Amino acid sequence: MSYVPKLKEEEALLLTLRILIDERKGQATVREIKELIEVSKPRPWSDQDAAGNALRSGAPMWHQIVQNACDRLDADRHFYRSSFMRIVSTSPHKILQITDEGRVFVKDLQDFENRLSGDGFKLCQYLDESPLEETWRDLKKLLTKNKITYERGNERDDLLRSLRSREYAMKHHLDYENANIHSKILDALKQRCDKPVTTSIDAWMVGRNHVGKLANLESRQESQFAELKSFCFAGDTDS
Repeated sequence: MSYVPKLKEEEALLLTLRILIDERKGQATVREIKELIEVSKPRPWSDQDAAGNALRSGAPMWHQIVQNACDRLDADRHFYRSSFMRIVSTSPHKILQITDEGRVFVKDLQDFENRLSGDGFKLCQYLDESPLEETWRDLKKLLTKNKITYERGNERDDLLRSLRSREYAMKHHLDYENANIHSKILDALKQRCDKPVTTSIDAWMVGRNHVGKLANLESRQESQFAELKSFCFAGDTDS
C-alpha cells in the first residue's frame, strides 16, 4: 500500500479495543497498550506517525495519538467509554478494560474489515479523514451556497459519517441520501483530491454499503429536497 493514511484518534481507540480483547481480564494500562501495538504492528505507519516526538523522548508520534485518544475517555459522555470500555483505575496509571459490548463490537469490526479486505481495501483507508481535510474549505462554500447543512455536532464529522455509512446517512440525513447528495459529494472529492488519497474515497464508497443493516427503504419519506437530484457537486466552488 503506497499511500498510508495518518492515524486518527478514532482508529487509535479501535486498536486499543483489539489489544484489550486479548489481554487477561480484558484490561491493560495505556502504556502497555502502546507497547502491545508496537509489537503486533496492526497497520503500517505514515511518515508522520513514525516520526520521533521530541517532546516524548523520541517515541513515534502515533504513541501520542493513542495517548490523546485514551485521555479523552475521561469525559463521562464519551461514546467509547459509555459503550465499549471502562476506566478501571486512573492512578498511578490509567487502566482500561473492554466491556461485553466492546467484545461484540470488535467481532463485528473484524467481519467488516474482512469484507473490506475482500474488496481490496484496508480498514485504515476506510477510516482516513484526509480527503475531507484537503477539500473542506471549498466544499464548505459549496454546501453553504446550496443550503445543505450537517448539524449533528461537528459539521465535518457529521458529513464524514454520512459519506462513510449509508446506514448513518439514512438515519440522520435521509433527504440528502434520497437525493443522491452523498454520492455526488464522493464523486466530487475524487476529482479534487490528489490521486493517492482517492483510494481512501474508494474505500468509503465500498464500506458505506457494508456498515450495519440498512434502514427500511420501503418506509422512507418522500424527499423534500427532490430538486437537489439535479445538483452537480463537480461545478464551481465560488461563493
